[in-house]
Amino acid sequence: MSNIVKINNQNLEVKEFDGQRVVTFKDIDTLHERVEGTAGRNFRENKERFIENVDFFFVKPADIQNNEIRRSEINNSGTYLITESGYLMLVKSFTDDLAWKVQRQLVNTYFRAKEVNPFKGLSKELQAIFLIDRRTQEIEERVDKLENKMTIDYSQQEEIRIKATKRVIQVLGGKDVPAYKELNKKAFAALWRDYKRALDVNSYRNTAVKDFDKALNYVATWKPARELELMIAGANSQMRI
Repeated sequence: MSNIVKINNQNLEVKEFDGQRVVTFKDIDTLHERVEGTAGRNFRENKERFIENVDFFFVKPADIQNNEIRRSEINNSGTYLITESGYLMLVKSFTDDLAWKVQRQLVNTYFRAKEVNPFKGLSKELQAIFLIDRRTQEIEERVDKLENKMTIDYSQQEEIRIKATKRVIQVLGGKDVPAYKELNKKAFAALWRDYKRALDVNSYRNTAVKDFDKALNYVATWKPARELELMIAGANSQMRI
């Protein structure tokens, strides 16, 4: 893109990704007249507080489409692109007069340049309230959309797997019983078959984040089919002979 926006008498080249305007760590440091690396350090120190694809994107040259950022601006190893919400979080600690001035200019003339103010004519106080409420709603909608697409991470996968293992052992009557030795493979196969049907996934590893609690409850309360129950009872009856 070739559009330029003036921020604090400095030229900021417009960057867009996934339909949103974004900035880089270098942009933030330059506009706020901070030592290079300041914004990146703030991000790394608080990375767990930022939501990927909401507050930032991590992209490589191959991810860039036409009419977005010039590929030459993206490192081969990947570059962080910061959205408006991510930017406002990053500069919370910038409280000098220049910081406030740059924040106002960036928000009003860069991030929201395409927006039409539907609250024009209202008092500035009411406009501010409605705008904040709308931005909060937009962010919440984006988070909800993201959660609908996101799948559980490794630690959550392990939590499901461990609970499922405990449940199968419990259903079989323990690890030191005939049923466990004879039927554990059949029982595990039955649990995961039922799980995939109930959660509508092809593997428990692909469980949606929004369904994580449902998944934990399912494996913790899973019951085998009647046929398998009878097989378990029959196998364990050997202990009483």
